[in-house]
Amino acid sequence: MLIQTAPVAKLAISALWAVHSDFSDFLVAFVLHHRNQISTPAERLFDRRRLCGAFLAVEHWPPHSLNPKTRERSTQLRPSRLPIGPPGVELDLLTSRTGVKAATTGKPALATKQKGFAMRMRSVLVLSLIAASLALAPVAAPAPPLPSSIAGIGDSITRATDVCCWYGDHPAQSWSTGGGAFDGISSHYERIRTRNPAIQGRNFNDARAGARMRDAQAQAQTAVTQGARYVTILMGANDVCTGSPATMTTVADFRAQFSAAMATLATGLPAGSHVFVGSIPNVYRLWQLLRANATAQVVWSVAGICQAMLSPFNTEQDRQAVLARELAFNQVLADVCGQYATICRFDDYAVFNFAFSTSQVSKLDYFHPSLAGQAALASITWQRSWWGS
Repeated sequence: MLIQTAPVAKLAISALWAVHSDFSDFLVAFVLHHRNQISTPAERLFDRRRLCGAFLAVEHWPPHSLNPKTRERSTQLRPSRLPIGPPGVELDLLTSRTGVKAATTGKPALATKQKGFAMRMRSVLVLSLIAASLALAPVAAPAPPLPSSIAGIGDSITRATDVCCWYGDHPAQSWSTGGGAFDGISSHYERIRTRNPAIQGRNFNDARAGARMRDAQAQAQTAVTQGARYVTILMGANDVCTGSPATMTTVADFRAQFSAAMATLATGLPAGSHVFVGSIPNVYRLWQLLRANATAQVVWSVAGICQAMLSPFNTEQDRQAVLARELAFNQVLADVCGQYATICRFDDYAVFNFAFSTSQVSKLDYFHPSLAGQAALASITWQRSWWGS
């Protein structure tokens, strides 16, 4: 990630000049001292921790920003560039023509006899470190061009199963590829379409209700055949939500299956394509949210929904084992996606960590996202996507 000096840091450090009467004197003396003491432990710590980053936010110290005592002497000062910062960055310092001895003398000209110097030095260092936190602001790399086609890989969540009104799949309301009107959902496809109309009609929902990670490679091959330029993956809930904890997919199998799917995408998609991988939603939270809901309990039992977690006969130890397996699956998603960092982006556990509410769970099966849930899912995943903000 590129690092760029934040404009606010220049104001912050300029303010330091105005409010601290000896800041300017200390800055010159402090940096010159370290230039003359290159081999000391303090200098090595100074360089290693980049404490000098606090002073890199400005290119020069304008006379109007100096305190009165320093301003009187500013006419006798001249700029000198010292390579004390990160590679390619220099710091303008004001050094005296006659009052500062050459660096080669080994005798730093420090005003150590001033009363209270140590206390002032500590206060300035604290202020400088605060300024450093403002100065080094991360700037994200430019977003890639918007894609002209999208494919969704996944299970019933991406198919928008039982999202509203009647049982079954409702792909038009999918968080990924949905294009339904007046549903309150701004899918990835719809968000891209507003900025790149070329994607119109090229939204492929390749997900299948009940799919496990073992089905991902076949879905990936379908996306390749479609020439998708953007692929979303949200899969793994059915590898956790089996009939019992004993029948969950093993972590090793899950890793091998997801790796095969990613390899298919990496080698088969057109050049310049991108992949987004969402984490598995927290099924333990679903249990916590609706365990006291009698209707939900009946529906879960009669329909046999996610009995590994939701069965009323499970112990807390059983549920914690299922949660641990889900956490392991999400780590696999992050690891494997990271192996294809140039084309793949993981959601950094945004879906798993999302604290969904009862209104965002379908009232048909008390398991899948409702319309509000699909809308929330579209929003939080888009923010973590290649084009989110």
